[in-house]
Amino acid sequence: MTGHVVLVTGGTGLIGRAICNELVAHGHRVVCVTRSESVEGSQGGVEYLRHDLFDAPAELRDRLMQRDLRPTALIHAARDAENLTVSLGGERETWNREIHLSIVAPYELVACLAELGSLRRVVMVASIYGSRPPRMRIYRSVEDAPPIWYGVAKAGTIHLARELAVRLASKGITVNSVSYGGVEGRADDELAAAYSDMTPQGRMLQLSDLGRPIEFLLDDGAEAITGQNLMVDGGWSVW
Repeated sequence: MTGHVVLVTGGTGLIGRAICNELVAHGHRVVCVTRSESVEGSQGGVEYLRHDLFDAPAELRDRLMQRDLRPTALIHAARDAENLTVSLGGERETWNREIHLSIVAPYELVACLAELGSLRRVVMVASIYGSRPPRMRIYRSVEDAPPIWYGVAKAGTIHLARELAVRLASKGITVNSVSYGGVEGRADDELAAAYSDMTPQGRMLQLSDLGRPIEFLLDDGAEAITGQNLMVDGGWSVW
């Protein structure tokens, strides 16, 4: 397989970093889009490009072209890490930000990059909670569970991938989503144990589990796979 030029959003987060590391290890050129002012240049084989996903995607496209970068793959893993508290209620702005980052921003970005003619693979990072609500009994309270807007937005991400898969198939672009389960390091010991008891594999996902499904969907052999939501959850969704 020829290495891709992969544009990754959210590459400085826990999941995004694991994905970037896996892609670099497989010989892809990885460009990470971040709004962080503390990261720039090239680190660990990853090139960093500063851009806020609330800004116009054409600005990012122009910066890519200035660097002679034409992405052949897009991995959308951006999330609003500041909005992961309070399950009920919440300000309208919180909903707007979550919906924008999960649905509007990736839609605009895909549409913009598709115009370059080089894009062949799109993978959107979703969540098991985009397919069904949290199992509240593993959380101490409703407030400790992922907020309601998170699951609703991720459900939108999954459906967006299906819609784009249909509309971009004639351009030779595949679009899929990957829904991850609970990841080690994000939960305290009590929650990790309760979650693990509800999966056939009896464990949470490790960082080494995260990048390989993405790599699989980028492979030439995955050309006929499009419009799918790949559940990577240790069997949580079927138990």
